[in-house]
Amino acid sequence: MRSIVISSVLLSTALGLVACGGGAGGGYSAPAAAPVVTPAPTPTPTAPPAATTLSEATLLGSAGFVAPATSHTVYELSGDSPASLECTVASSCTSVWPPVTPPVGVALSTGFATFVRPDNSVTQLEYLGHPLYTFAPDTAAGQTGGNGIVSFGGTWSVTRP
Repeated sequence: MRSIVISSVLLSTALGLVACGGGAGGGYSAPAAAPVVTPAPTPTPTAPPAATTLSEATLLGSAGFVAPATSHTVYELSGDSPASLECTVASSCTSVWPPVTPPVGVALSTGFATFVRPDNSVTQLEYLGHPLYTFAPDTAAGQTGGNGIVSFGGTWSVTRP
């Protein structure tokens, strides 16, 4: 009988320990881990897009320059240079091929420069030594009607970057 009493006491003790150790009844529980707080990412300041002298568009299958205000195609005349202008006011060239003036408030991108035209004192934009023009009959953005025209001492072509 002694063994039955000892077995009962051990069983009761074991059940008591199990009851105290679990559940919501006040047994031991490990301290809750501190919540992990991830700081919100600080937005990285982004630089505004770099202003460019002229925009680019796909013209005749590849990139070409367009004037910023009108998006009209920009052309150059073979044989024309700031030092030796083929397209002049005196020849009426600039009435058909208006000079491109530099955009206001934009630093010139690589390859661009300006010069003052000796025939009418307009500051004109040039790219890699070629004075730049638009073509008056191009009345909408993306038109390339002036490409390939031979006049005023050279051949007109879309100016490409």
